[in-house]
Amino acid sequence: MEQNPEDVAVDTNTEVEETTNSSESGAEETTDLAVENENLRKALAQNNARAKRAEEELKKFKSTPTPSQTINNNNPDISEELKLIARGLSDEEINQAKVIAKGKGIVLTEAIKDPMFLTAQKDIKEKERREQARLGGSKGSSESEEDTLIKPDMTREEHMAAFKKVNG
Repeated sequence: MEQNPEDVAVDTNTEVEETTNSSESGAEETTDLAVENENLRKALAQNNARAKRAEEELKKFKSTPTPSQTINNNNPDISEELKLIARGLSDEEINQAKVIAKGKGIVLTEAIKDPMFLTAQKDIKEKERREQARLGGSKGSSESEEDTLIKPDMTREEHMAAFKKVNG
C-alpha cells in the first residue's frame, strides 16, 4: 500500500488569472505552480511516511499478546488450580498436587485422587492439627505482688496475720 510521490497525480486545476499584458506574469504563475506542486508532493510524501509508520505500529500492537493471553499461555493449569482453591485446599496441598501431577504427567484434578497425594494431605492435616493443639507459653499470673499480702522475708506471725485476713 506504499505510494511514491511521483505516482500520485496532483490537481493543478486552480483558478489563475490570465494576463496578456506581460510575459513576466505568465512566468511567475508557472513558477508559483511549480513551487505549489513541489510543496504538495512534499506534504504527500510526509503523509505517506506517517501512514506507513502508523501501520507498522498497528501491526506491532496487534502482534503483542494481552496480559490475559500471556497468563493463559504461560500457565495452562491456572483453571485447574483455581478449582483446587475453590475446594478449600491450602497452598501447601496445591503445591504437593502440582509436584505429583508433573511427575506422573496428569492434570491437577486427577493428582488429588492419587494415593501419594492423599497420604501427603493426611500428613499436612496432622501437622496443622499438632500446631493448633500446642499450648501457648504461660504469661504469668494476673496477680501483682502488691495485691498479695504474702511477701518474701515475712515472719511467721506476719504470715499468720495475712492468712487470717485473706480467709476471713
